[in-house]
Amino acid sequence: MRVQLVVSEGKYQGTIVEIKRDLFLIGSDPACQLRINAPGISRQHCAIVTRTNKVFVRNLGAGEAVVMVNEQPVGAGEEMPLHVNDRLTIGPAKFKVVFKEKQLHQRDAEEWALKALDQAFQHKEDDAETGDPLTQALESRPSSAADAAAQILAQFALQRGVVRGRLRIGEDQGVTIIRFNDIHLVEEAEIQSIKKELLQAIQRPRMRVLLDFKNVRRMSSAAAEMIREVYHLVTGNRGQLALCRLRPELLAGLEEAGLLKLVRYFRDKNAAIQTAQW
Repeated sequence: MRVQLVVSEGKYQGTIVEIKRDLFLIGSDPACQLRINAPGISRQHCAIVTRTNKVFVRNLGAGEAVVMVNEQPVGAGEEMPLHVNDRLTIGPAKFKVVFKEKQLHQRDAEEWALKALDQAFQHKEDDAETGDPLTQALESRPSSAADAAAQILAQFALQRGVVRGRLRIGEDQGVTIIRFNDIHLVEEAEIQSIKKELLQAIQRPRMRVLLDFKNVRRMSSAAAEMIREVYHLVTGNRGQLALCRLRPELLAGLEEAGLLKLVRYFRDKNAAIQTAQW
């Protein structure tokens, strides 16, 4: 995943800053990866920090150093996670946060697709029963490796989903899979923001929605109530809701809250997708 800061105001509006290091320094010092010569910018003002596929901004300045995410101040020495389309303010400079998925080179995809085609057509009958994405992509029998690669990549992209704010939303075999990007679902303001995005994503009738908690390590009672609200909205639209990949301690918390009497839980995402009725 590539991280970019896009200048959102002023003379350099639209300029893209590529974040190419796990520790990307921003300030007035010539040693910084992004040098900003402007009033209110300290020598090492802040840093964009990437670790375990998460991105944060860290305020490195003294108490007067201005760093804000969506107008929320980041205190000196503190960090705040960054998400897609967040508004990042560094002194007088304003940016929009953009995440870009790394693209697979088409030539590599073609070579891989040629091998995949040979294997898929030899074993198509066996694979058809599994419903794997390769077989689904080959159903129309593409005429060239390039077409095959394009179809296969499109199928995988659909399953992997796209990042929308604090959620990754994809679809697989008629199931809308929503994965939380945040590690902690604890802060009330964060939960309200996530809930807003979540409710917007599940408005259609008769949806099968799978909430994937793979990334989540901590969860508050407010997050549990958010899940309850999602359940009522989905079932009110004659849809189905299920949960998957919860840590044992989180699963115990939801059981105590009575949610597992309402919502079915699966340890494995594929098992949930393959189950016809929740």
